[in-house]
Amino acid sequence: MLKNYIDYFYILKKSPDSQNVRYYTFPYVNSIVSINQYPEFIFENNKLTVEKNTNNPLLATLICGYTKPIEINIPGYIHEITISFKPLGINAFLENNLNFYNGKSFSYFNPFNDFTASMSEIMNTTLGEDKIKKLEQYLISKFKGFSHPFLGSILTDMQQTEGNYTIKNLADKYKISRKTLCKHFEIHIGKTPSELRKIIRFRQAMHQQINDRTKNNFSDITYQLDFFDQSHLIKDFKSITGFTPKTFFNKITSHEDGIINWLYI
Repeated sequence: MLKNYIDYFYILKKSPDSQNVRYYTFPYVNSIVSINQYPEFIFENNKLTVEKNTNNPLLATLICGYTKPIEINIPGYIHEITISFKPLGINAFLENNLNFYNGKSFSYFNPFNDFTASMSEIMNTTLGEDKIKKLEQYLISKFKGFSHPFLGSILTDMQQTEGNYTIKNLADKYKISRKTLCKHFEIHIGKTPSELRKIIRFRQAMHQQINDRTKNNFSDITYQLDFFDQSHLIKDFKSITGFTPKTFFNKITSHEDGIINWLYI
């Protein structure tokens, strides 16, 4: 059941004396919830440093609105569980609409009265497999379902169509105004339709390059994903990643068969 709403979990854990890790993470179509034990978050412009603070037993963040790369800096200790919800998936577990919890980029996330205590128990569980099992049980206990008259179909169209559509096309197809479409995206997805379209094309291009192992064949990507020309492709990549496509693909590191893609610094 959870697979209908969640793409993956991962656990990130390292000791205080471990080597510093710095990487860029990039805009994603999904909503991300990260649960951290003993964190100290230091926010700068598009940069997050995570240090240890034993006075802060647990903090969770919701990340679903960012459209630029974020630099993550982990000097030593971290103990984190991350949940990657499909674009509408998190709505099936919340008592209010997503925009009730969502801020600009990072939002502190404490959606239920028992959330902090339950997550602390999970974080204190020794084995990773047991952590995930308890997390799944907790999520199932909060499941309430979610349905929407048109957003699910529109997201399917956006993810299955290779770029050759406009936001107006989508609004017209489902007999709604563009203003209404944008409002429902804000409420339930945390991005505008235009932002999501841009991120979908970026992710499709990245998936194609990583899985096909065909480096720097950008004319094919330009054509297949309906970019106007290669300069349009390059402009979108620089906007989302800060790099040209060639530099980006030479530097990116993929984990878990391309599910997680970080650029280490």
